[in-house]
Amino acid sequence: MWYHLLVVRVILDTNVLVAALRSQRGASFKLLSLVGAGRFEIAVSVALVLEYEDALLRHQRHSPFDGEELGDLLDYLCQVLPAVRNRGIPAERNRVVS
Repeated sequence: MWYHLLVVRVILDTNVLVAALRSQRGASFKLLSLVGAGRFEIAVSVALVLEYEDALLRHQRHSPFDGEELGDLLDYLCQVLPAVRNRGIPAERNRVVS
């Protein structure tokens, strides 16, 4: 019998990333801490990474991290997250969940 393992693919909203860096107590931080653990796959594009960078730098004063550490986080995300590509997935299967 064949079993198909479905990999859940999500797009990490910029607000979730900012909230995760502002507080280690919430669901956003928990979600960010699971990145790269293989429980889900996060899709990213160049435009989204640029948005992440802009938002993180704008909210840096509310974060315990300095600019270099935020840069390291972005570098890590770019290493572990696959780029969004048109893989022929029907539009009805690509849903935004908030």
